[in-house]
Amino acid sequence: MKLVLLSLLAVAHAAPTKRQEDGDDDGVISLDLTFNPPPMVDGVPEIIHKAANVPHDVPLTDWARELLYSTQIQVGTPPQTVTVHVDTGSGDLSIWNGDNCTMPECTDPANQPQYHPGNSSTFKLVKATAEPVLRYGIGESGGEWAQDRVSLGGFTQEHQNFLAQSYGSTGYGGKNVTGLLGMSFPSLTVGKEIKTNWLANAIVRFKKPMFSFYLQHTNTLANGTIPATTPGGVLTLGGVNKKYYKGRIQYSNVEKPLGFWKISMDAVKFNGKAITNGTADAVIDTGTSLVLGPADIVDATMAGIPGADKYQGMWRVPCNTTATYSLTFSGKEWVVPPRDFLYTASRADPSLCYTSIVPAQYPFWLVGDSFLKNVYTVFQWKPARVGFAELRV
Repeated sequence: MKLVLLSLLAVAHAAPTKRQEDGDDDGVISLDLTFNPPPMVDGVPEIIHKAANVPHDVPLTDWARELLYSTQIQVGTPPQTVTVHVDTGSGDLSIWNGDNCTMPECTDPANQPQYHPGNSSTFKLVKATAEPVLRYGIGESGGEWAQDRVSLGGFTQEHQNFLAQSYGSTGYGGKNVTGLLGMSFPSLTVGKEIKTNWLANAIVRFKKPMFSFYLQHTNTLANGTIPATTPGGVLTLGGVNKKYYKGRIQYSNVEKPLGFWKISMDAVKFNGKAITNGTADAVIDTGTSLVLGPADIVDATMAGIPGADKYQGMWRVPCNTTATYSLTFSGKEWVVPPRDFLYTASRADPSLCYTSIVPAQYPFWLVGDSFLKNVYTVFQWKPARVGFAELRV
């Protein structure tokens, strides 16, 4: 199967202008197709500036009971709507190539619609084979780079078109979602043909170069999936939405070199007691469902819970636990309640629940949705920083 991976580029418009040829005694007027730059405001085209003064809210969908969160984008001409996961832990926009997908998932009615390059008049193949393949925390994908127009949240309009550098990919399965929307810094983009990624081109056109997330909870902790239409919150492009948070946004600077949204974390506490010794690096990643930490720290902590056991690499604890954990950034402690310390009930033993803190072979902490759905999260492009605020809802 082939996925197609995308990075947005602004389209420059050419306009016909009239001119009189030098030395033309009869004054014949000829047409010459020349570049006619639009009026600029604050360094961006005026029409883009006007639209980008106001933040744009993009609805999210809860995918499979808070495993991940997704949204819709439009690709091609005429626009084809596809659903993609929002992922601040990667840099490319990848979607399935519906024209030649060979994965069994592509024939599943739940995985429609898909993007069909053959139906787009603006599709352009850039490179038939792409190296290296995309590698994620789990799995990898490969395919081809292509080019097409992309719109997110209605921001792309007639004079604000973007082209998409796309990368066909394999090995990415799921239900109701046929792509991945990378929202990291450009250095994580794998395509050497692309000097920057779609987000870098899009977000700087807003008056406020930032985006923010409100990730919505589902009602209960339960097994199985939920309807594909379950509301999952809001992604706000170009600012924040005060409807979803209250109080002050507490920011932490992103560590250099810029790639992941990696910030310094003061402490991790379990039931009010610190389990880390000093500061640690934390990657803030909407494309990760849980919180992954260094195995030695996580294993020692979970093993101390009465009735806990480790099963297939994850920890299970009694579902009636009252345990909490907290993460501290820039001096502000954010406490996660018991319902989000737990992930899901064990099918083998329903009295036990898997924890949302998982041991991993990373020297840093990977902070995913089980934490992020308890805060309002702001990603600011320049200066690069991540902010958290208390939820209003």
